[in-house]
Amino acid sequence: MRTIFSISIYSWVLTALVLTAMLVGGLSTAPNLEWYSNIIKPAVNPLDWVFAPVWAFLYLLLIYAAWRLGRLVGERDIRFWFVIYLFGLNLILNGMWSYLFFAEHLLGAALINAVVLAVTAMAIAFLSWPIDRRVTLVFTLYSAWLAFANFLSYQIWLLN
Repeated sequence: MRTIFSISIYSWVLTALVLTAMLVGGLSTAPNLEWYSNIIKPAVNPLDWVFAPVWAFLYLLLIYAAWRLGRLVGERDIRFWFVIYLFGLNLILNGMWSYLFFAEHLLGAALINAVVLAVTAMAIAFLSWPIDRRVTLVFTLYSAWLAFANFLSYQIWLLN
């Protein structure tokens, strides 16, 4: 019997990937804040302090989505497994972006990564609709932020 507290190994694995992406992002960003403050940014770039709470909120939403999907493992259709695969890929890309952008200062590579990251998030939003509409909502919000982040990434790449 499934309860609200049911959790599967897939929930744990996806949650671990969310936390790993968050950790890689933090470890890549923190030592490079001075570099980031000295690069040229577009006029629409949010204040630096905005990014941490937005990303913290998004990571909490992604953990919620991981829990929701993990509860549905019994569904086991191809769409479900493709969503699980894309979720994992998305989280790997998420951590890679921070590393490429902040740690390595590879703005072009980070931009390419950001585009693929956003596309996978949009695909998850679309494909998860018949599976779990709350997961769709999470990935729609995440995709909206990623679209804005892609714009910023592109502008920073052009300006620097």
